[in-house]
Amino acid sequence: MPKQLVKLISNTEAVPLESFVNMNNHARVTTDGIDLLYKMLVYDKNGRVTPREAMEHEFFAPIRALQSAN
Repeated sequence: MPKQLVKLISNTEAVPLESFVNMNNHARVTTDGIDLLYKMLVYDKNGRVTPREAMEHEFFAPIRALQSAN
């Protein structure tokens, strides 16, 4: 990483995604959705969920069920 960029980036504490849930959006938030976001928002690409793994995540089970019903 270029030295100029390193100077601009500082370590910060992680903010739990659950802290962004509020009265306006809580009806659209699911445990599976939060779990998938945690798996997608990983800086190291080797630790991040792959697109195929993401599509197989439980969050998308309702869509798979609709597809298999047709």
